[in-house]
Amino acid sequence: MDGKPFDGAALYGHKAVLWFWAPWCTICARNAGGVRSAVTALSPDIEVIGVAGLSSSADDMRGFVQRGGLQNIINLADTTGDLYSRFGVTQQDTYVFVSPDGSAKTVNGYSSTVDIVGLAGKIFG
Repeated sequence: MDGKPFDGAALYGHKAVLWFWAPWCTICARNAGGVRSAVTALSPDIEVIGVAGLSSSADDMRGFVQRGGLQNIINLADTTGDLYSRFGVTQQDTYVFVSPDGSAKTVNGYSSTVDIVGLAGKIFG
Protein backbone atom coordinates (compact mmCIF):
# COMPACT_ATOMS: atom_id res chain seq x y z
CA MET A 1 0.00 0.00 0.00
CA ASP A 2 2.99 2.30 0.34
CA GLY A 3 3.63 2.04 -3.40
CA LYS A 4 6.71 -0.11 -3.00
CA PRO A 5 6.82 -3.44 -4.86
CA PHE A 6 6.49 -6.62 -2.83
CA ASP A 7 8.15 -9.85 -3.94
CA GLY A 8 6.12 -12.75 -2.60
CA ALA A 9 8.84 -15.18 -3.69
CA ALA A 10 10.95 -13.77 -0.85
CA LEU A 11 8.61 -15.56 1.55
CA TYR A 12 9.65 -18.98 0.24
CA GLY A 13 11.38 -20.85 3.03
CA HIS A 14 9.65 -18.74 5.66
CA LYS A 15 6.44 -18.99 7.67
CA ALA A 16 3.75 -16.44 6.90
CA VAL A 17 0.19 -15.65 7.84
CA LEU A 18 -1.74 -13.78 5.17
CA TRP A 19 -4.82 -11.95 6.43
CA PHE A 20 -7.28 -11.15 3.67
CA TRP A 21 -9.44 -8.16 4.55
CA ALA A 22 -11.54 -5.44 2.93
CA PRO A 23 -11.61 -1.82 4.05
CA TRP A 24 -15.41 -1.73 4.34
CA CYS A 25 -15.67 -5.02 6.25
CA THR A 26 -16.92 -4.44 9.81
CA ILE A 27 -15.87 -7.96 10.85
CA CYS A 28 -12.35 -7.28 9.56
CA ALA A 29 -12.28 -4.05 11.56
CA ARG A 30 -13.39 -5.94 14.67
CA ASN A 31 -10.67 -8.55 14.15
CA ALA A 32 -7.86 -6.04 13.51
CA GLY A 33 -7.08 -5.98 17.24
CA GLY A 34 -6.59 -9.75 17.22
CA VAL A 35 -4.23 -9.49 14.29
CA ARG A 36 -2.29 -6.73 16.08
CA SER A 37 -2.03 -8.91 19.20
CA ALA A 38 -0.96 -11.94 17.18
CA VAL A 39 1.87 -10.00 15.54
CA THR A 40 3.46 -9.38 18.94
CA ALA A 41 2.68 -12.86 20.32
CA LEU A 42 3.91 -14.89 17.33
CA SER A 43 7.46 -16.05 16.96
CA PRO A 44 9.53 -13.44 15.13
CA ASP A 45 10.15 -15.95 12.34
CA ILE A 46 6.46 -15.75 11.32
CA GLU A 47 5.61 -12.86 9.01
CA VAL A 48 2.06 -11.47 9.16
CA ILE A 49 0.93 -9.75 6.00
CA GLY A 50 -2.38 -8.03 5.40
CA VAL A 51 -3.94 -8.41 1.97
CA ALA A 52 -6.53 -5.74 1.26
CA GLY A 53 -8.94 -6.48 -1.52
CA LEU A 54 -12.49 -6.21 -2.76
CA SER A 55 -11.95 -2.47 -3.18
CA SER A 56 -10.18 -0.24 -5.64
CA SER A 57 -9.73 2.66 -3.23
CA ALA A 58 -6.20 2.91 -1.89
CA ASP A 59 -7.34 5.75 0.38
CA ASP A 60 -9.97 3.49 1.98
CA MET A 61 -7.34 0.77 2.46
CA ARG A 62 -4.86 3.17 4.06
CA GLY A 63 -7.64 4.50 6.31
CA PHE A 64 -8.45 0.98 7.49
CA VAL A 65 -4.78 0.35 8.33
CA GLN A 66 -4.62 3.63 10.26
CA ARG A 67 -7.87 3.02 12.21
CA GLY A 68 -6.88 -0.59 12.95
CA GLY A 69 -3.38 0.30 14.14
CA LEU A 70 -1.89 -2.04 11.55
CA GLN A 71 1.00 0.14 10.42
CA ASN A 72 3.57 -2.28 11.86
CA ILE A 73 2.79 -5.02 9.33
CA ILE A 74 3.07 -5.13 5.57
CA ASN A 75 -0.31 -4.53 3.95
CA LEU A 76 -0.71 -5.24 0.26
CA ALA A 77 -3.33 -3.64 -1.98
CA ASP A 78 -4.80 -6.49 -4.04
CA THR A 79 -7.00 -4.24 -6.18
CA THR A 80 -7.02 -6.76 -9.04
CA GLY A 81 -7.93 -9.74 -6.84
CA ASP A 82 -4.90 -11.73 -8.01
CA LEU A 83 -3.84 -12.80 -4.52
CA TYR A 84 -7.42 -13.58 -3.51
CA SER A 85 -7.65 -15.83 -6.59
CA ARG A 86 -4.20 -17.36 -6.14
CA PHE A 87 -5.10 -18.59 -2.66
CA GLY A 88 -8.74 -19.42 -3.46
CA VAL A 89 -10.05 -16.78 -1.05
CA THR A 90 -13.69 -16.02 -1.76
CA GLN A 91 -14.46 -13.65 1.08
CA GLN A 92 -12.75 -11.23 3.37
CA ASP A 93 -11.53 -12.00 6.84
CA THR A 94 -9.77 -15.13 5.73
CA TYR A 95 -6.37 -16.28 6.97
CA VAL A 96 -3.89 -18.30 4.93
CA PHE A 97 -1.03 -19.95 6.80
CA VAL A 98 1.85 -20.46 4.37
CA SER A 99 4.52 -22.96 5.40
CA PRO A 100 8.19 -22.68 4.43
CA ASP A 101 7.66 -25.26 1.67
CA GLY A 102 4.95 -23.10 0.09
CA SER A 103 2.00 -25.24 1.18
CA ALA A 104 -0.96 -23.27 2.47
CA LYS A 105 -3.85 -23.84 4.86
CA THR A 106 -6.85 -21.52 4.58
CA VAL A 107 -9.01 -20.64 7.58
CA ASN A 108 -12.20 -18.67 7.12
CA GLY A 109 -12.53 -16.12 9.88
CA TYR A 110 -15.84 -14.62 8.84
CA SER A 111 -18.26 -14.39 11.78
CA SER A 112 -15.80 -16.08 14.11
CA THR A 113 -12.74 -15.35 16.15
CA VAL A 114 -9.62 -17.03 14.81
CA ASP A 115 -6.89 -17.99 17.28
CA ILE A 116 -4.04 -16.99 15.00
CA VAL A 117 -1.32 -17.81 17.50
CA GLY A 118 -2.80 -21.21 18.39
CA LEU A 119 -3.32 -22.16 14.75
CA ALA A 120 0.19 -21.05 13.84
CA GLY A 121 1.54 -23.33 16.56
CA LYS A 122 -0.43 -26.29 15.22
CA ILE A 123 0.26 -25.63 11.55
CA PHE A 124 3.90 -24.57 11.77
CA GLY A 125 4.84 -26.79 14.71
